[in-house]
Amino acid sequence: MAEIDPQTPIIVGVGQVVRHWDGIDVAAAPSPLTLQVEAAQRALADSGAAAALTKLIDGVAVVRVNADSVAGIVHPFGRCANPPATLAAELGIEGAQGIYSMVGGDQPQVLVNEAAEAIFAGDVDAVLVAGSEAIATMKQARKGRVKLDWSYSVDGPWEDRGLGPVLLSEHEIANGLGARRRPIRCSNRRCARGWGSTRRRMSR
Repeated sequence: MAEIDPQTPIIVGVGQVVRHWDGIDVAAAPSPLTLQVEAAQRALADSGAAAALTKLIDGVAVVRVNADSVAGIVHPFGRCANPPATLAAELGIEGAQGIYSMVGGDQPQVLVNEAAEAIFAGDVDAVLVAGSEAIATMKQARKGRVKLDWSYSVDGPWEDRGLGPVLLSEHEIANGLGARRRPIRCSNRRCARGWGSTRRRMSR
């Protein structure tokens, strides 16, 4: 049997959490940070060696949240200025280099791939990859006019990769298409193919 390289990267723990807020108890309202913390705690526990692993982690990568993915968007409840460092602090992880990903649905896998490469190269010992969304909480709070505070943040070393490549043309931006570009193009494609509302309902 062939020996496995001791630098071979492996996933040692995973965690997931879903929280449904009642829209009343402010203290119980999940934020992107609290969801990340709870999911990360579950992942650490899943490893079977949470305390030892926490001390070993020297990289924390966070997937960019939806609210930070559009330039100029208003954050109704404030925003965490340094998500990876803040998550690390909440978990008791010290001295970790943070990464805040660029925009994109591929970013969770990108971060996992990068972490694996860094571990194999011996650049890091262990990396925590986390992500969360609290869009439902945001919508519910705004609808009920409930004030939340998501501005808590901790300083620390990190790389903010920004919004990434601009996916809109200057003409599209000038005409205010923005994030609505995809549904408009989908509608155009359906019309071009002669698909009506009946076809769309049947496809669902």
